[in-house]
Amino acid sequence: MSPTPLWPAELTDLSTHACYLKISAPFPLRTRVALVMHAGVHDCAPRGRCELCIRKLVWASSFLQKTEDEQAKVAEFLVRFAWQSSRAPQILVEPEEVD
Repeated sequence: MSPTPLWPAELTDLSTHACYLKISAPFPLRTRVALVMHAGVHDCAPRGRCELCIRKLVWASSFLQKTEDEQAKVAEFLVRFAWQSSRAPQILVEPEEVD
């Protein structure tokens, strides 16, 4: 069985609860995804779910953090990314399953 490919995406908006991404082939609504976000030396890998698709190009993923530690990691990434605003983070998306 081959591993699921990671899809590159462009970040258009980011908060502690969700993000908007431009991606060449959006996944169906309610698809659970693993996000890999890298900005400089800072990494974050939240799980999410596709909540909205706009014109088959931009989609929103809500983060599915369950623990305070998971929520804190996303918040820390957001703060560190804000300090490095000259470069957009690299984003890769891995589809997992549809709810």
